[in-house]
Amino acid sequence: MASLAALVERAQATRLEAQFVRSETVRLSHESAEAARQLAARRQTVNDALLRTQAMRRNLPTWPAWATPDTDTEELRLTLVPLE
Repeated sequence: MASLAALVERAQATRLEAQFVRSETVRLSHESAEAARQLAARRQTVNDALLRTQAMRRNLPTWPAWATPDTDTEELRLTLVPLE
């Protein structure tokens, strides 16, 4: 049979270990929540940049910027590389 002092000592050690585990769980939960917020913010930033570039691409002229669209520039337009 274990002595009372050993049981009390073991109970205190177990209590301290449980407190440590709880505090680690809280810390990791906070870190996880912060990481999720940062990820959401970064995804929103990337999505906004993508929408801006898509809008710019849609608004680009299909003919060279230095000339108007006419039959004389058709040959030049065929030499341009598409952006898509």
